[in-house]
Amino acid sequence: MIFNTFFLISIFFLLYFFQILIWQQIFNHFRVSKIYYEESSWFDTKICQKLCFLIKKDKFFASQKIKGKIRQLNKIQKLFSLFFIVFYFLS
Repeated sequence: MIFNTFFLISIFFLLYFFQILIWQQIFNHFRVSKIYYEESSWFDTKICQKLCFLIKKDKFFASQKIKGKIRQLNKIQKLFSLFFIVFYFLS
């Protein structure tokens, strides 16, 4: 019983951890000012500079929407960790 619960909680914790990593990667993608375009293989890579208005728009979107989502996931993960610690010591 305890092992099954621990296993289930661990899976949820890992899912939240991976979600945070994915959103962090999306945040970093919007923050860069260069686009790496790879058509068919590694030697065809083109590096393009974003336009000024696109850089501003992407950075604003990253700071308002994506950073808010990361903060929300961090709060959920802290609550989940607290629940896990309390459950662990009470069982």
